[in-house]
Amino acid sequence: MNLARRSILKVAGLAILGSRPWIPPGEARAEPPMSAGMLRVELAFVGCRTSRARGAHGKGISTYVLEHDGSWRLMSITTGPDNPSFLCTDRTERFLYAVHGDGTSISAYRIGPDGMLMFLNSAGTDGRNPVYILPSLDNRFMLVANYATGSIAALPIDGDGRISPPTALLEFDAPQGPNPIEQTSPHPHQISFDPQGRYLYVPDKGSDRIYTLVFNPARPSFHLLHELETAAGSGPRHIAFHPTGKFAFVSYELSSQVGIYRRDLTSGRLTLAAPYSTLPPNVTIKNTAAEVLLSPDGGTVYVTNRGHDSIMVAAFHPQDGALASVRWITSGGHGPRFALFDSVANHLLVANELSDGVSVFGFRDDRYESLEMRHLVATDSPVCIVRASTGRKNHAEGRNGIGAAMRTGQATLLKREQLRGPS
Repeated sequence: MNLARRSILKVAGLAILGSRPWIPPGEARAEPPMSAGMLRVELAFVGCRTSRARGAHGKGISTYVLEHDGSWRLMSITTGPDNPSFLCTDRTERFLYAVHGDGTSISAYRIGPDGMLMFLNSAGTDGRNPVYILPSLDNRFMLVANYATGSIAALPIDGDGRISPPTALLEFDAPQGPNPIEQTSPHPHQISFDPQGRYLYVPDKGSDRIYTLVFNPARPSFHLLHELETAAGSGPRHIAFHPTGKFAFVSYELSSQVGIYRRDLTSGRLTLAAPYSTLPPNVTIKNTAAEVLLSPDGGTVYVTNRGHDSIMVAAFHPQDGALASVRWITSGGHGPRFALFDSVANHLLVANELSDGVSVFGFRDDRYESLEMRHLVATDSPVCIVRASTGRKNHAEGRNGIGAAMRTGQATLLKREQLRGPS
């Protein structure tokens, strides 16, 4: 497909450039072949909210071409079930998966050689409001966090990318936190492998817990090893790891803090070193912390603030396990829910859900702590960004326990969703 060529799909009276409708089961279309001279192109898939209940106006999964200067070009919009709110690729990057926020299912898509998405199938998650998804280390399962019903599940993936109903389910049973609105029951918000790929970590916003588990793909099952309590009402949301694996960083959504943990590489246990506010001193605005991530060299920590609409940027010193030189920059919009690096860490991408845009930040003097905004991409109700490339390549190089999960922005060791309602 010539990416410079545009097709027009009219939806509800609107002309959408490069759009492609959702293809229901039984109506698969042949993929156009990649021309011999086509260059590899980096893509960004943007997940969004679409439902009226969320006050959203997204249309579906948007596919963009990422230009070398950091600018984005819209290639297609794949419509379908409501709220394709969190996305990830499998470890080969041949397939894309989307959870349907506030619903009960996940959808699978094939990524064509031209970057276009072809719907494969959907499967239930044995829970409600799935909010996070990532592939198992052997790429045979999709692991999902069911926020509303407090569980995690493993859905098998077959050879052509289709998914099946869960064969493993773990329901958490911990006391609810003190927040009467946000902590009515366990609310797992993320699933993340450590850098060595040995342990699985699940922050539970509803019960103020961080769980350490192992997943056994041979006899699909989750095994709970450790249960760590965080401060009452803190609401742990996301976790990211230092490249060495010796430190973990947890965004506390409800208390607007980030916790630094020392991590035992053998047992996987976490020990709190220190919590830091993600807001400037004396700021009393209503705020929730969202994404946490590290620069590829592990020297800079970023946390997004929804309400203050900022990014906390801090230097990290592994010698003493402390943050320093903390400062704040505007996120370039409202409700910065998600962030990740582009494939070569030249840009930091921030999804501002409430102002319909993705902010593209560059780095002055190649310093990760010196952010400057380069582009603002208009896209409706964005809540997640996933990177992939057209064509095929060997994805084994550089893949460790994080693998393709990096591309969902859970951490950024190799390269690298609530102001409105629950999760």
